[in-house]
Amino acid sequence: MPENLHVFSLRSLNTEQRLALAKWLIYNTPNLGLVVIDGIRDLVVDINDNTESTARVDDLLRWTYDLNIHLMVIIHQNKGNDMIRGVLGTEIQNKSETVVSVSLDPKDKSISIVKPEYCRDRDFEEFAFRVNDYGLPELVEDWEPDQKGAGKKASGGNEEPKAPRSFGPSNLEQPIHQQIVRKAFQEVEPGKHAATKFRIKEAAAYYGYTFGDNKAIEFLTYYLDCGMIRKEGQIYHLNLPPQGDQVDPTPAESTLL
Repeated sequence: MPENLHVFSLRSLNTEQRLALAKWLIYNTPNLGLVVIDGIRDLVVDINDNTESTARVDDLLRWTYDLNIHLMVIIHQNKGNDMIRGVLGTEIQNKSETVVSVSLDPKDKSISIVKPEYCRDRDFEEFAFRVNDYGLPELVEDWEPDQKGAGKKASGGNEEPKAPRSFGPSNLEQPIHQQIVRKAFQEVEPGKHAATKFRIKEAAAYYGYTFGDNKAIEFLTYYLDCGMIRKEGQIYHLNLPPQGDQVDPTPAESTLL
């Protein structure tokens, strides 16, 4: 192991102890340049708690500012929709410079694919790696991204574009999801399943994403899984932090975020 690489296992500690030790190590390691937290979820008790999630993201921002370091965190995706987990994941993505996903190649489970999901600067090209016989990652030199469906011509006419059948929550970035959810709960009382599903469909259409009832249910399930919406009894409530005085963007503006 390189002399300038330090690895710490905090598995045996509770959440409060992990957070305290992580902070101490960050502020007391000389010449620190890069910190990788494998499992940021382990530094919170509730991944869907707004207050706790905001506090943890504030910690990350403070550490990078105070010490001028680069900080990487790892958080799992929801099973079934491949979106980042919980309110914590949403808040982290909102503050991140770059969000990268790592997933198995469906054609070869020994290969992992690395994709740029959200970059404030230029995206990098997708690449793939595998773990060799020595337990070390190595690039797959002859791997190419799946280009299925690329290069198809758009249909003629002036019809409004509709979402393809494969369209789902994973096709939209988190800022767009938040706009849809906020719009769905804007100036209305929290409602039951049918009303909430309808409002999500209408809000998505406002931003240019049209789909049917079944897809609306898929979006509602996603918003529950990632903590943007919470369910109390039979009633669905907005579960995003206050937006302050930020003005709701127009549909045209939303596509630029």
